[in-house]
Amino acid sequence: MDAVIREMQMTAEDLRDAEDFEVCSVALTGGSPTLMGPARMEGLLRALRKAMPVREDAEMTLEEEPALLSSAWMIFMQNQDMNRLQIRLLSGRASDYARYGLSGSIDIAEAALILPQMFHIPHYAAELVAGFPGQSEDNLLVSSRLCVKFHTKEILFLPFQEPRSEAWRKTEGAGLERIGLDGREQLMRKACDYLTSR
Repeated sequence: MDAVIREMQMTAEDLRDAEDFEVCSVALTGGSPTLMGPARMEGLLRALRKAMPVREDAEMTLEEEPALLSSAWMIFMQNQDMNRLQIRLLSGRASDYARYGLSGSIDIAEAALILPQMFHIPHYAAELVAGFPGQSEDNLLVSSRLCVKFHTKEILFLPFQEPRSEAWRKTEGAGLERIGLDGREQLMRKACDYLTSR
């Protein structure tokens, strides 16, 4: 964390003479940022605001797994003026969690989509995976419909990458058809057509 803060301070020095320089977007993403705990994350944001001019209306994003989100983190976001939550939903189908060894469950996924509404986080996005072996257009549409049900403003489709979990190793030889790049793009087009019609 100290190294990240030093890097921000050095970057701020490089940009000090840049005309009208302002930070308009901050994203705490990749891995599970909430694992650093609220005190460290608050320290990071305080150091950022001290080092650089952050616009009042800057987009401030927290990305996280549904199982690691909680009411306490929603309150933290409010207190830190964080206005965008990116939820790694992965799937809106209960069977996908067991079949592919994904962390979490459909109940946890639904709770994660309800939390930002309860705490008035103005913008939240869901990440869905396209291209599971054996995934059909209907499968991805079920996930898309779940997001629509919970009024998700933004849906990001991620290409499938093979998990390293034991559950996946047990099922990968189950004869499920692999989906290539063309197949993934077709799945995403169908889902986008569905979402556009809503």
